[in-house]
Amino acid sequence: MASYEETMCKVRGTEIMRDGATYYTVYDSKTEKVIASGNAEECAIKLKMTLHTFYSTVSRVKSRKNKKYEIDISKCSYTDDF
Repeated sequence: MASYEETMCKVRGTEIMRDGATYYTVYDSKTEKVIASGNAEECAIKLKMTLHTFYSTVSRVKSRKNKKYEIDISKCSYTDDF
């Protein structure tokens, strides 16, 4: 069975994401609640930051310099089963 993120990679409402697209799930590291999910543009809007700032935040989370967020990153692939 596919995870929620894998399913959302394939179908987002009536929009189908392109193969190889990146799907982000952003969590508050203190509460572990999801605060944003979607592609980079969608997450940046939900977090009220520019796209450049979002990518910088992702990089800083990966390098463990930003402890405010936890970010799961998944690549969409149409070879996965629903």
